[in-house]
Amino acid sequence: MSAHISHFGIGVRDVEKSRAFYENVFGFEFDTEIQAEGPYVAQLMQLPEPVQVRAVLMVKDGITLELLHTAVPGMQEPRERVLTEPGLTHFNMKVTNPAEVREKVLQWGGSVVEASVLPVLSDPDYGAYSQAMYVRDPDGQLIEVVPDVAAPGGWIPYHLRPKP
Repeated sequence: MSAHISHFGIGVRDVEKSRAFYENVFGFEFDTEIQAEGPYVAQLMQLPEPVQVRAVLMVKDGITLELLHTAVPGMQEPRERVLTEPGLTHFNMKVTNPAEVREKVLQWGGSVVEASVLPVLSDPDYGAYSQAMYVRDPDGQLIEVVPDVAAPGGWIPYHLRPKP
C-alpha cells in the first residue's frame, strides 16, 4: 500500500475573502475550483441532504490548501480553538519579513494574537523565534508565523531542505 498527502482543508465562511487572504498574505496561488452536491457528498461529509459545497484549492511550495465552503446546510460560526485541544491546532508559515506579514494579515481580514508576538531577539539561541507570532485567518484558523532564517533551534521543513 502506498499513501501520500493530497491536501489540507480549512472550512471558510467567505471563499473570496479567504482566497484573497491566502493569496495576498502568504502567496498561495489558485489551482482549481470544485463544486459538489448530492447524496454521496452528503454521506462522505456526514451532512444532512441537501448539501452543496464549494472547494477552492490553492498551492504553495508543493502544498495544497483547500478552502471549503458548505453553502447548504451552511457554515457554523467559528469558535476559537486553542493549542491544547486535540486535533489540528495550527499550521506554520516561514516568512522573510514577519512585520510585513503582520500588516498584511490585518489588511486582508485576519487578526494577530497580540499576546503571542515575540520581540526582535538578539540571543543567537532564539534567533529562529525572533518576531514569531500566531495570527488567525478571517475565520479564526490559527497560523504560526516564524522568520525564515537559519538559526539554532530553527527547523527546516523536509520539502525545503537542500537535497544532496
